[in-house]
Amino acid sequence: MVTAETAMALPALLLVLGFAVTVQSVLSAHAACADAARAGARAAARGESEAVVLDTVRQVLPRADAVRVRRDGGSVRVEVVVRPAPVTPRVPLPLVTADATAADETSTS
Repeated sequence: MVTAETAMALPALLLVLGFAVTVQSVLSAHAACADAARAGARAAARGESEAVVLDTVRQVLPRADAVRVRRDGGSVRVEVVVRPAPVTPRVPLPLVTADATAADETSTS
């Protein structure tokens, strides 16, 4: 009797486990993306070139898909886009984005 109940419950347990691991992968990618955006914003606020900002972001998050740097008035904004590491090959994962803004230290107020 116990074998039949286990056989019925095991697929549901595996589905829940797969969902939990997928969510963890997306949340981990978002945290890494936010760290990379903050590091890039700090570099951009110091007046570094876009190439240096991109290099700084790639040091923190080597698999970053896109990095955008915008300078608006007295602030800089860095946006980083990354695709989370796939848990299974057939589950499509969303792109994760994070941005950070810092006061431009090179602008004169």
